[in-house]
Amino acid sequence: MFDLKVIAKFSNRIEGKGFIGIGFRSQHFYSNYTHMVYLTHEGEIILVQPDDDHELHYRDIKLRGATKIDHDADHRFEVALDDVTLKIRVDEFSSDRKVAEMPKVLGPGLIRFQSYSSWMAVSRVWLK
Repeated sequence: MFDLKVIAKFSNRIEGKGFIGIGFRSQHFYSNYTHMVYLTHEGEIILVQPDDDHELHYRDIKLRGATKIDHDADHRFEVALDDVTLKIRVDEFSSDRKVAEMPKVLGPGLIRFQSYSSWMAVSRVWLK
């Protein structure tokens, strides 16, 4: 169980593309072996959820649709997981998910910083 907070921003982003995100309980560099929360350049917030019943063995769950964001600003990611709840916060957006209703919860693993079509500039990390 953990409580993770990260301040990060887009860096060297390819225009019109990209995401930055945090993977947790990562078992592998493929997304179906981790839980991940990421922020797209369009301002969408996506949760990657392992799911053995899906053909890809994971699902991308859109938590928030496209929302205007400042690509040059710092973005705050907060993820906390205990036996009951997965709490997600990205900037002012938050979402809670009941662990018992998740199709699969991976065991202890690595924390991963991941980006696509952009670098991810991490300035602060807190972990409890």
